[in-house]
Amino acid sequence: MRRARLMESPTPVDIALAHGRIAALAPTVSAAAVQEWDLAGRVVLPGLVDAHTHLDKSYFPIPNQSGTLLEAIDLWRAHKGYRTRADIAKTVRQALRTAIANGITAMRSHIDVEANGDLATVETVLAIREEFRDQLDLQLVALGYPGGTREQRQTMRSALDLGLDLVGGAPALTANPHAEIDACFALAEATGKPLDLHIDETE
Repeated sequence: MRRARLMESPTPVDIALAHGRIAALAPTVSAAAVQEWDLAGRVVLPGLVDAHTHLDKSYFPIPNQSGTLLEAIDLWRAHKGYRTRADIAKTVRQALRTAIANGITAMRSHIDVEANGDLATVETVLAIREEFRDQLDLQLVALGYPGGTREQRQTMRSALDLGLDLVGGAPALTANPHAEIDACFALAEATGKPLDLHIDETE
């Protein structure tokens, strides 16, 4: 990249890349390149990070008329069962392509872990993560209810065993938030996984 500008300096520099990494950075890099871009003083920035998203809910087609969190949750619960693996795969890929096109190189996404033991969404998103692994670092959070029924607890464990990276939860949406927080911490400790919870959710 010729004549790039860094945020901390108005002086243009050349940046040489090799194998996806910066190999040289200087006022002028003399090495020949397979491909060159003249940035003409445009600023070069680090990749952007999306620290919280829900890829499995991307491009959900039912409009939220009130714009509230509770309506969004109710709509999702009422209609998510109609989405197929193919639907989920299509919208997750679309969301990732859009993120990458807008400069995002790292993302953390919560993925619903169903109470009935169905791991189809988890399996679908894990497979798509592999497709995009050279373009984006993607952490996946198991969003479920570790303090729920025995089946819910087992499904959370199964999702983590499949390859989800973090224990997630939404204690405020349960009957006993304090007990749910304790259950989330217990599962994180038992599995050695980090914890990422939805906390203090208000309109």
